[in-house]
Amino acid sequence: MNLFDYFCENVVLQDCDGTVWHGYAAYYTPAIDSEDGEDELAVRTERGLVGFRESEIRSIRIDRRKK
Repeated sequence: MNLFDYFCENVVLQDCDGTVWHGYAAYYTPAIDSEDGEDELAVRTERGLVGFRESEIRSIRIDRRKK
């Protein structure tokens, strides 16, 4: 999966625990700049900013219902 494709988009993300998150993909960190060597995406949700490593994401899609 290419997390950069979701950067600056409203997304629906399911993490590896099965929790579904709705929000705006506000920040993208490429693997080369990440401490863990994985791409990372930070999603702005109603609960605040939540960060995800690529390995923590079960599925992600762009939420076309939100503008």
